Amino acid sequence: MKLYEKSARMQQCSFEGGIRDIFEAALKLESKGQKIYHLEIGRPDFDSPECAKKAAIQALEEGFVHYTSMNGIPSLREAIAEHERKKGCLFGPQNVIVTSGASEALLTSMMGLLNPGDEIILPTPCFVSYREQALLAGAVPVMVPSFLENRYQLDMESIKKALTPRTKMIIINSPNNPTGALMHRGDVEELIALVQGKDIWVVTDECYSDFIYDNEHVSIASYPEMKKQVILVSSTSKTFSMTGWRIGYLMAPEPVLPFLSKAHLMTISCANSFAQVGAAEAYKSGAAHTQEMVAAFKERRNIVVSALNRCPGIKFPDPQGAFYVLPSIEKLNMKPLDFAKELMERYGVAITPGNAFGIDNHVRIAYAIPAEDLRQAMEGFVALYNEKIRG
Repeated sequence: MKLYEKSARMQQCSFEGGIRDIFEAALKLESKGQKIYHLEIGRPDFDSPECAKKAAIQALEEGFVHYTSMNGIPSLREAIAEHERKKGCLFGPQNVIVTSGASEALLTSMMGLLNPGDEIILPTPCFVSYREQALLAGAVPVMVPSFLENRYQLDMESIKKALTPRTKMIIINSPNNPTGALMHRGDVEELIALVQGKDIWVVTDECYSDFIYDNEHVSIASYPEMKKQVILVSSTSKTFSMTGWRIGYLMAPEPVLPFLSKAHLMTISCANSFAQVGAAEAYKSGAAHTQEMVAAFKERRNIVVSALNRCPGIKFPDPQGAFYVLPSIEKLNMKPLDFAKELMERYGVAITPGNAFGIDNHVRIAYAIPAEDLRQAMEGFVALYNEKIRG
């Protein structure tokens, strides 16, 4: 029946080989009693802050269960603005729209600001949703590779060549998912010199900006000359391990807030009411919780790097932020999906093929499990890699 055919938009989207496919396959093996080390899902394994849970429970008990302002409750918008102000962001609470996670913030930005056929430059490797959200918004994703040899910094010459009169948006992500790469000040300023004053939006996805191990986080939203053409996107999901709460946000110039608010309103009406209360409390009182997580993730990063250094011919830059590493397994002459499947079946280690992020011959490791489990998982990775490299 034609009723069951995918729409033209959905025909452009991938339906296999992504993170969720690996995750579902891992769950099936778990259901049969196999121990699985989940290195495929980018989700902190910590609980949410106790202060946030108590605040949300109290809000529920007090009957705070109805619609809020479509842009979010004032206390949360103020707390978000203060959190970002400490990192140099120039936007205030009046510039905040609270969304259902960062994913909705990204889609809202595209739906509210782009016309069908507008082009979005996506430096790859990149988060899996960027490309398909662009397609759902009727835009044209333009994939511009960055390279391992340059530590996955933006390839500005390639970006310049990719610019056309139809270019209306560039999405950057620092620290980066899936590479762990961090944009340095010089790279940020080079991008500013390229786009400043042009009719091009820069969407900066800063979901991992609190997870920095080396150097410093530099936000393009901290530069006054970019205030008129930048959208900042982030969330509580990683910062406070609140992935299931679905509280994110975007910060944008005031002239376009009505468009973004409308797109947001037509998508979800408003973010969860009592979750917003909990999120506000997390921003006010949860800094120690975040610091504890960052210290643990830094230790885990070192575990992964140490293990990968035992794999002959493997290449990767040390992650400087987030909780991912993207090693090249090109020397194996093996499809990443095949390597991932065998690793899971034989050692119970679930990882994600790099194809999901727009790069071949790589796999992503998300080091978001306890240190001792991570050591065991990486022993399996090293064993299979070295077996394959020996032929």
